[in-house]
Amino acid sequence: HVKSFNSSGVVAVSGGVVEDYDVRRVIDVAKAVFIPNGVNEEIIIDNLDPHKRDDLIVFLGTLSRRKAKYLIDVIHAINSSSSKRVSVLIAGKIVDKSLYRSLIKMPNVNVLGYVSEKEKLEILRRSKVVILPSMAENIPVVVLEAFSQGVPVIAFKVGGLPDVIINGYNGFLIDRWDVHLFARKTLKIIDDLATYMQLARNAVSFAKRNTWKKIAEKYQKIYYQMLQQTNIDKTLR
Repeated sequence: HVKSFNSSGVVAVSGGVVEDYDVRRVIDVAKAVFIPNGVNEEIIIDNLDPHKRDDLIVFLGTLSRRKAKYLIDVIHAINSSSSKRVSVLIAGKIVDKSLYRSLIKMPNVNVLGYVSEKEKLEILRRSKVVILPSMAENIPVVVLEAFSQGVPVIAFKVGGLPDVIINGYNGFLIDRWDVHLFARKTLKIIDDLATYMQLARNAVSFAKRNTWKKIAEKYQKIYYQMLQQTNIDKTLR
């Protein structure tokens, strides 16, 4: 038995959450409002200097089948499409040991395992693109963190990712599971400075529009609207 909730409104961190079958059974989707997670304002970079960036591709996240099943295929596609060796750095908790063993055999891949928040920011500040070939996602914090450091994100078009990754604006969204297009878009950012700079500037702008302070203001506005509507409803009764 699934219990439904009679609420004045619903806030979802992504459209993907609202589309979930089990969620739709318990809430009034018409009342749902999308407000994404935010990013700390103090970590957003002020200056975007491409000369301080390496031709570095980064995967940040749990090394599991759900998040990284297609990671090896994407890296193979990148290697076969590029005339130069492109470095790939992977950081995050290692869950799938088999996947880990396969990745460390690849000559251009460096698997760090878990890194601290400070180390994560240092990695982002010297990279050019974050890849997220996940099979399913909501809106991982790493996307907003990457944007805050001027790093475009490429991901498969799944879950809530289309709510924050605007195709051609702050990154690229790839139809599932086209690893070859994924690789071409990744290399376009690495090889084409103009493309990188445009996406990177837009990524920083997106992060500035979605700081935790501004997210809090959006929640506050919705709460006030709900309270006003509740008072109106009580008056009409």
